[in-house]
Amino acid sequence: MTVQTALPWKSALTLSYVGTKVDREVSYMPYNAPTVGPHTNLQADRPNPLISSVQRLENFGRNWYNALQAKAERRFADGLSFTFSYSFSRAMGDNSAGSDEYNVMLPYSPAWYNRGRTGFDFRHIEFATMVWELPVGRGRHFLNSARPLANAVIGGWDFTFTQQGRSGTPLSISGGYSNLGNGNGTRADVVGSPKISNPSPNAWFNTSAFARPALYTWGSSSIGIVEGPASIQFNTALSKRFRIAEKKDLQFRWEAFNALNRVNYGNPNTNIASSLFGRITGAGTARYMQLALKFLF
Repeated sequence: MTVQTALPWKSALTLSYVGTKVDREVSYMPYNAPTVGPHTNLQADRPNPLISSVQRLENFGRNWYNALQAKAERRFADGLSFTFSYSFSRAMGDNSAGSDEYNVMLPYSPAWYNRGRTGFDFRHIEFATMVWELPVGRGRHFLNSARPLANAVIGGWDFTFTQQGRSGTPLSISGGYSNLGNGNGTRADVVGSPKISNPSPNAWFNTSAFARPALYTWGSSSIGIVEGPASIQFNTALSKRFRIAEKKDLQFRWEAFNALNRVNYGNPNTNIASSLFGRITGAGTARYMQLALKFLF
């Protein structure tokens, strides 16, 4: 369902609901694995001990996606255009390999174990752009009659801006060891609330809320039980064209990526057996700038 409303200044606002379901999603299914439990010889205890593990791509999984989406835009007029879009969504999977069909399901896993948030379940996604012809110089609002030298310095500049933000990535907690006895391990057990009041790189979630699963049991924590840090980035560019000859221009650009130099932290360690469990040890790229020349003909 989509609703569109006209706004002043050649603008429009669009509100929509999107709901999709994908059945028979491709997933890697394992075969010929030893059963869950104690084994003295894993190879001998396979259903067919003459061969190793077998993995087969099958149409086995399902995905659901539901979202409320909003978009406001101003078509280019009087030297200015912009767009702003926002999505509030939820993406769930059942026996789903998520964004990569080459992820393999755990053999003998119960139905509840493989149902939960997908790896691309970003609850909030927002994106904004702007293109602005600065109103100074020949053919523009201010200093329209500027002399050639002055116009070459201060006239004809364009400013562009992009900004994007999203909520954190859903993360699952590893149990830290091969507790199923057949060479595979499960997610950790959940024994408390993983939320803390002031997450920081030194402690992004409550690590005491998780425990190693017992031998030959399936860890009780759900898929995507914690979220990594949100991400916000601003990119800008200032550009100007210089006419060299008819149909030949030289464009100068100054570009800044992550212009506000915001620290976008990486995801925390999610292995309960690691000494860095719950800690963040990396971040995205800091601000950097570049100059460019482009010849258009």
